Amino acid sequence: MIGTKIRAKRRALGLTQTQLAKAVGASLSAVVTWEKGTRSPQMAALKSLAIVLGCTTDELLKDDDNAARPV
Repeated sequence: MIGTKIRAKRRALGLTQTQLAKAVGASLSAVVTWEKGTRSPQMAALKSLAIVLGCTTDELLKDDDNAARPV
């Protein structure tokens, strides 16, 4: 789930939700809803999140369950 990934990467960087919100130009409530999985970030916010969190948008969006399945 994207919210779990956002939270894990944010915590790994030692950022608060408020700091992440400011860094990506979003509201604190937006970050909270993303991390809870209530809403997903729109594309512009997703790109900003990837930059701030030091990953790609694909990493945030990728379903890890599918990664382990054989082709």
